[in-house]
Amino acid sequence: LPVGGAPGEEALVLSALVAQRAGDTDGGAPIPVVYLFTYFREDVENADHLFVHGRLVPLSEVEDRRVYEDERYVCYELSEYFYTDVQTHAETLCEQRGDVCWDEAARLRVQKIYDYYTNAETLARLVRHLAA
Repeated sequence: LPVGGAPGEEALVLSALVAQRAGDTDGGAPIPVVYLFTYFREDVENADHLFVHGRLVPLSEVEDRRVYEDERYVCYELSEYFYTDVQTHAETLCEQRGDVCWDEAARLRVQKIYDYYTNAETLARLVRHLAA
């Protein structure tokens, strides 16, 4: 999905479905939770910065966020460049939408999805699966 102000700035965005009414268990509105950026390996090897969410970020600053690499691609989990707290981020997006129910069930769902998909092993498996 397009995620920034620059053409071509895209990421795989993992979202939590938040119910539109209290008690709903099916469906809902997608709230972005995890942002995965994929770059060509050659581009990363020849760069000292990455363009993330409208700003240049030193490559050394994101190396610990690398979740996958192969001979062609390098993938980073860079959600921290979009928000500092997943709960505040999700609550703000829900308030802006106005068509979702932000309650304790939504809060727990967002946190569980965030915790699951920010686990390095889970992300690596996901990206390997998508790359296959």
